[in-house]
Amino acid sequence: MKLVPKEVLFSEIIEFDKLDERISAVGVLFANTIGVNENSIEFCPDNEPPLIEEIISWIWTFRPDLGIEILNQELSDDLMKLILAYENNEMEKFWVYINE
Repeated sequence: MKLVPKEVLFSEIIEFDKLDERISAVGVLFANTIGVNENSIEFCPDNEPPLIEEIISWIWTFRPDLGIEILNQELSDDLMKLILAYENNEMEKFWVYINE
């Protein structure tokens, strides 16, 4: 199993222009899991060892291009709805859902 990076440089983040939205959405599901530094983001899981969904949401934050593969995993409804909404360019549906 490959090690999951604890820190990822901005220059290595896929779809960097939408990073803030992904961090905000993951933060609703897992508070304070992703830290933002001057030139990078870092993984700050609440649990030790991290919950599998914390790890998955972290990876998805910097690699949203893996969304379809991630959806093949066993996920909570909340995380599945987030990734589906992002994949379908319908993030407003996620925000409505999460605020219900």
